[in-house]
Amino acid sequence: MFSGDLPRTNITGLWLATYAPGLLFLQLWIGLSVERLDGGNTVARVTLRRVHFATMLAIAALALSHILLN
Repeated sequence: MFSGDLPRTNITGLWLATYAPGLLFLQLWIGLSVERLDGGNTVARVTLRRVHFATMLAIAALALSHILLN
């Protein structure tokens, strides 16, 4: 990504917006993996749920950073 002829565009903000769809696909994959796991409170399920939540926070941080920078 590059800002081209847009002088008011922050290149860091553009890179953050570029990484966000990758995290969205990762979020989707983790969510589907959590659904596939059977059982109530297995260690793998709890761990994946925590990673899923952390990924959601990272996506929100990327979106907020992108908005603030651009």
